[in-house]
Amino acid sequence: MLFIAFFGGQPSRAQGTGTITGTVRSVDSAPVARARIALEGTPLTTTAESNGAFRLAAVPAGRHSLHISMIGFAPSSLPIDLRPGETLHVRIGLEALDPLPLAPVAVTAAIPAALRGFEERRAHGPGTFLQYEDIARLQPRQVTDILRRVSGLEIRSLSGPYGANPAVMQRGSRCPVMFFLNGSPFPISEIPINNFVTADDLMAIEVYNPSEIPPQFNSSAYGSRCGVVGLWTRSGNLPARSR
Repeated sequence: MLFIAFFGGQPSRAQGTGTITGTVRSVDSAPVARARIALEGTPLTTTAESNGAFRLAAVPAGRHSLHISMIGFAPSSLPIDLRPGETLHVRIGLEALDPLPLAPVAVTAAIPAALRGFEERRAHGPGTFLQYEDIARLQPRQVTDILRRVSGLEIRSLSGPYGANPAVMQRGSRCPVMFFLNGSPFPISEIPINNFVTADDLMAIEVYNPSEIPPQFNSSAYGSRCGVVGLWTRSGNLPARSR
């Protein structure tokens, strides 16, 4: 829907030019803010204000075509004939486009290779599993702050060569668990795990008591008989944890 209304105005300083003013509205009379109005064949362009009004000054006199466009509306062209010194007012109606149907998007989770084994064991096997969302909710300062929340584990203070250190043990036992870091054995003897791994770097944790240790963590050479804690960190191509 295109309408043109003519109004008299003051003559332009340059008698070979005129001015175009107008409004851009939808077919239901709502203003179309930010619509783009361009004078075809020239660099003259402007943008409709919040009330749909626009103004083009210093337009060369003669026959022209206004091109009006806005996202969500069908573009339109309007022929005009501007006389020297004239102010021409136009009313422009744009027709809204029907929304295009979009094909459904299938979203699949991409599991990093380093964590595929963790996800398989979490889905099918015994044990206790903490993902990075679970870890973040605990707001831990140290790794042992997380492990003391795991059923079946307890943190004991033991004397060592560097003073009293927190040791992770099966509850009711004085047998320290064996740590695995990113899938590899990580024997730490009397030095606490907090000295090697920070809570901020953790992406996942899996914990097994002696009766449920999976084959890949059952290493008699490193003392897995007392239970296993597997730690997965952001090293080794693991994704960065959201903050």
